[in-house]
Amino acid sequence: MEKHLPRRVFFNGGVFAAFTIVLAAGAFNEIAGQNASTNTQSPVLKPKSVAPPPKKSDPSKSLPKQGSNRNGTNQTKKPDNDNSHHVTVDMDEPKSLKHISTGTNFIYKELEENLVITGKKAEYNDKTYVMDLNGNIVLDDDKHHVTGDKAHIDDSQSVKLAVFTGNVVIVVKPKPVAAADASDSAKQRAKGVTLTCDKVEDYYKRDFVILTGHFTAKQLILEDDGTTVERTMTAEHAEYDGKKNSLHLFAPVDVTDTLKQEAHFDEDVFVGTKEGEESLESKGRSHGKFRKKQDEEKPATAPPPASTSPPPSK
Repeated sequence: MEKHLPRRVFFNGGVFAAFTIVLAAGAFNEIAGQNASTNTQSPVLKPKSVAPPPKKSDPSKSLPKQGSNRNGTNQTKKPDNDNSHHVTVDMDEPKSLKHISTGTNFIYKELEENLVITGKKAEYNDKTYVMDLNGNIVLDDDKHHVTGDKAHIDDSQSVKLAVFTGNVVIVVKPKPVAAADASDSAKQRAKGVTLTCDKVEDYYKRDFVILTGHFTAKQLILEDDGTTVERTMTAEHAEYDGKKNSLHLFAPVDVTDTLKQEAHFDEDVFVGTKEGEESLESKGRSHGKFRKKQDEEKPATAPPPASTSPPPSK
């Protein structure tokens, strides 16, 4: 029985890359340069913009037929003029009744996207385009590694929503920096970031993402002297609007690191992520403490040696 499967609906890279801007530059480096106690607006270093997500398609895919074994993976070769993606689904105990298909220990792959999703249980309704995944959910692609307890994907035309819940961890993988692009902004993007929260709601048609529940972002920073510093940011929750190139961090927003530096924002923080117009702004008061780098002392210049030659004769 042919079943429609939603194509790639998870996690556009822009939202999570935006957190590297905040951690790598905005909260410490810029505030520290403006006394930190009364800062209301600080520009951040300009990162390289993230390319927009690929245009989503809606091809029909196949689930294993009832009675198929685990080796009976479905795979369909697409014609040369087809923009859809190859999808394979592999699972134990596949069952299909009317519009509902279920299975256990599933492995879902999109070959062109290098995407793999695994979990303990899956249920898909090909009439409502709703999929529920339960138990040790893992999503891995070239940009992210995501884990969680459950996932709910509503791929119906009016909703287009993917929700991950329960111990959600999102690792944004470091991005290699090309030799021709060794700018500070490119280096920021290359650091990667790890996000944790209780729930992620990705309205992928609207390019709008909400992260709630014990929201934390962590990043490792390599200082010029070779010291590795772990930087941590927390917020009540975070919202990203890809169409507006805006990341909204809800107060209280705090940033700390293993060098005992810290920054606190009493009011919400707004991060602009549009290329060439990156910004960090908070309308309330902010305060913190930072290390002040001392200027390197230059070695004293020795006075010229006294002349020992006799004076010229008159």
